[in-house]
Amino acid sequence: MIITTMSLANRLPEEYLEVLSENIDVLFVDEAHHISSKTWSRFREDFSKKRILQFTATPFREDGKKVDGIIIYNFPLRLAQEQQYFQKIEFAPVEEYDDNKSDLSIAKKSIEILDKDIKEGYKHILLVRANNVDRANELYEKIYKKFYEKYNPVLVTSRQKPSENKVSMNALKELESKIVVCVDMFGEGIDIPNLKIAAIHDKYKSLPITLQFIGRFARGSKGLGSAKLITNIANEDISDALKDLYEKDADWSHLLQQKSVNILIGKSLYKTLLKVLIQIV
Repeated sequence: MIITTMSLANRLPEEYLEVLSENIDVLFVDEAHHISSKTWSRFREDFSKKRILQFTATPFREDGKKVDGIIIYNFPLRLAQEQQYFQKIEFAPVEEYDDNKSDLSIAKKSIEILDKDIKEGYKHILLVRANNVDRANELYEKIYKKFYEKYNPVLVTSRQKPSENKVSMNALKELESKIVVCVDMFGEGIDIPNLKIAAIHDKYKSLPITLQFIGRFARGSKGLGSAKLITNIANEDISDALKDLYEKDADWSHLLQQKSVNILIGKSLYKTLLKVLIQIV
């Protein structure tokens, strides 16, 4: 049995890959939603004549298509919830149509929930999500560090020195910091169960990442209570992304409260009517 990462495997000379493909019976691929990338697909091609088993919790690619292959087993969200791998997520939307006030509205709602959870004895951490490093810096400096310093907010981005990010991560694990502002630093390999409150200021670039992000907060943890998701449903991009989530897998309605589905559909219609009225005026 050989266990490796795709980045390391792709450094092997071609003759090494030939030896591997000749002597290995089955190739197991974890996080298989990445399989459409050039590096992953090139490596898999060397094993095309062998049995290949692919595993993923996010089976949709960025182009909207499922990961290729024949599905031999599917573990549905509803069953995961029944077996307590996933817990319900309390969706707490804000409705702010002024783009200049959106970020502050999301922050206020998120802190309100964080305060409530702390008073109830939960050691929760708030994760603030931005779509790029500049946005993360902006949210950190102008909102969370400026107004909520008592929670010792930290910034974790790819522009930070590794040593700085390490200090921030340790502060989160030790519960010295209650807020972390980041981009995509909390993907595969990061496990901080106390991250139970998510403030989404910007939508994710793809559905798979959205699925993975929300799924991490929904994971069951003893003594940590339910997860919370805060975002601005007046933001059309985010509203469309969340509706797409329900369309891809209806079981999300059992994780994200049903009320949120009705809100998203209702707000979409409301915004359309609002635009028509503005044009008439």
